[in-house]
Amino acid sequence: MDNAFKGVSLHSRFNVEEYRLRLEKMNDTELRKEGRTLADLCRPQKSPHLQPNQQWIIQLEECRSLWRKRHPHPRPFKPAPDYLADRIIFR
Repeated sequence: MDNAFKGVSLHSRFNVEEYRLRLEKMNDTELRKEGRTLADLCRPQKSPHLQPNQQWIIQLEECRSLWRKRHPHPRPFKPAPDYLADRIIFR
């Protein structure tokens, strides 16, 4: 079995809760590898029927969700409103 598919579950019965627990145990490097493998599998060029397996799509969503939870984006910069622009002092 290819190492790229090591973390990807290919079983017919898929339990999302068990998969989430497995993802929680992974470090960031393993989680990125899992997500990249799933993203590659979900590309239409890699799927034999040009439709990605629904299970892989769910797994990819779970990987992305956990990554966003671990690495939230900082709040976007909001410039001061125009009525305050003349009061702001830049040094």
